[in-house]
Amino acid sequence: MIWLIYCWLDRLEDDDPHFLTKIEQLARQSEENGIEVRIERMDFIIGKRLRDQMTEKIFELKSLSNLTVSDGCVFAVPRTILSGEEFLEEQAYALSHGHDYPKGTFPCTGLMYV
Repeated sequence: MIWLIYCWLDRLEDDDPHFLTKIEQLARQSEENGIEVRIERMDFIIGKRLRDQMTEKIFELKSLSNLTVSDGCVFAVPRTILSGEEFLEEQAYALSHGHDYPKGTFPCTGLMYV
């Protein structure tokens, strides 16, 4: 199963009105290809490292739902939250800290810019 977790920031002035439509379309396309998808929202906190927020969300899902280490978590970040440069910095940080947890204790994670 894939958890498609979209980052959200309330009252974003230049919010992309099509962001949620894009997320739903990604989920639908994945399900059409035989992949079970669950959509989840993550409230984004400005000034806090995205990777840390992602980790907190994963542990929240592990404690409140049936998220397992065999699941995948894909985080979708809208362009209105992070600039391209900020996203690349966060992606590099996430990649360099991907092995912070013992093998088999943390689900596979991905990060995409929508």
